[in-house]
Amino acid sequence: MGNMNIKSTEAREEGFDAQTEALFGSSLFGPMNDPDVLWEESGNRRGKRRRPIVRRLALAGSLSLFAVLAWWVIDAGLDRSVQQKRAGLAEEIELYLNQGDLQRVTRFMTELQSTRVASRKDPHSDLILRADAMLFRYLDADPQRRQRLQPLLDRSDPQSSADRVLATALLCSRAQRLAMVDALQKAEQAQVRNPTAAYLIGTALQQAGDADGAARAFARASDRGPDNLLLLAGLANFEHWLGRDDQSQIIAEQMRDEDPKSPWTQMVSSQLTGEMKEELHDVLPPVAYAELCLGQALRVLKKGQGEDASSWLDRAAEAVHWQIPFLSDYADRLEQAGYRDAVKSWTRSEKFRDKIPTTGGKKDNILAMHREE
Repeated sequence: MGNMNIKSTEAREEGFDAQTEALFGSSLFGPMNDPDVLWEESGNRRGKRRRPIVRRLALAGSLSLFAVLAWWVIDAGLDRSVQQKRAGLAEEIELYLNQGDLQRVTRFMTELQSTRVASRKDPHSDLILRADAMLFRYLDADPQRRQRLQPLLDRSDPQSSADRVLATALLCSRAQRLAMVDALQKAEQAQVRNPTAAYLIGTALQQAGDADGAARAFARASDRGPDNLLLLAGLANFEHWLGRDDQSQIIAEQMRDEDPKSPWTQMVSSQLTGEMKEELHDVLPPVAYAELCLGQALRVLKKGQGEDASSWLDRAAEAVHWQIPFLSDYADRLEQAGYRDAVKSWTRSEKFRDKIPTTGGKKDNILAMHREE
């Protein structure tokens, strides 16, 4: 009975060996077929059973290796799939940045950042910096964005990518941006379909009082983004600054034809009519609402109502969270319009001093210079 059990066991083992060789081929276990290689024939039944045990161990190892290789292949495929998806999202962000559609940029940015591959350098990191800076400058003025971006941009070298140059310029005031015109011109040449560099050059030259240079830069920007409503709003403001309200009206009509519900269209329409509807506070992005408040401040200053102007300027500052780059721009534009005394009154007010502490005499921005005179 015992011999029959042993023979039955050996038969099952030989059958298992045959199945193993059929599955993987005899070459994988070829050396194990020769008992002289792995063990000595001793007539001991326990010794004879060592061959299938070794084969089973080898099979387990092979299956483990197969599992690892399969996982690697699947993981590599998933990684490629994620990278392809992220590349598509990056293209969408680039497209909508060039079109000035920041609401869609926000949506695609969220999706792109949620699929980041942590094991390698992100090939879209500079684009993300530029997009984040655009959202800060023209959408929400979120202080946390600036705090997150500034250290990354401070480490940029002179050979930074065009995206990093643009991101840096977007975080600056117009006065600071003037020192970056050369770098912005290189960025403009590097990104021939992007109107942002030319537009930023225009704002810097406008700040410097170079109306002709600003007009040429804005024209180049317009050629690259003829339907960019954000850019068109800036052009309308520029024409108003030049005293050419008829041209501003033409631009406003173009914007209404393009998208009458766009926040930029509503902002320009309100600026030109002088209407300041309360619901615009909830409709417009914070930066656009602040622009409207600045326009109202200029409007009441023309009427000699200085106290009302300070109130509107405070509302503009609150909309942009009292961020220095914006406040510097507002002070500059008031000065250019001939209201230097209004700037002094505003920047020396108790509320302003409470929000923007004195910098110890350091003249690091136009606000400090106004305060110290």
